[in-house]
Amino acid sequence: MLGLGGLLSIAFGVIMFAEPGGGAIALLALIAAFALVSGVMQIVYAFELRRVLGELERPFRPRTTAKPVTHG
Repeated sequence: MLGLGGLLSIAFGVIMFAEPGGGAIALLALIAAFALVSGVMQIVYAFELRRVLGELERPFRPRTTAKPVTHG
């Protein structure tokens, strides 16, 4: 969900820079710049969070062995 929000923010920023239309160009440029920066940062944070969760999960995964252990 965080990554999707980031992509939407980037798309919004690109659209605002590409076709600002008539109106407050400066305000639209600021909003677009904010959307681009926050979108990129959200995507970076999403990948970082995924990496950290993978590292935290690793010690709790069951270990696999090449052959079954038999007793007796």
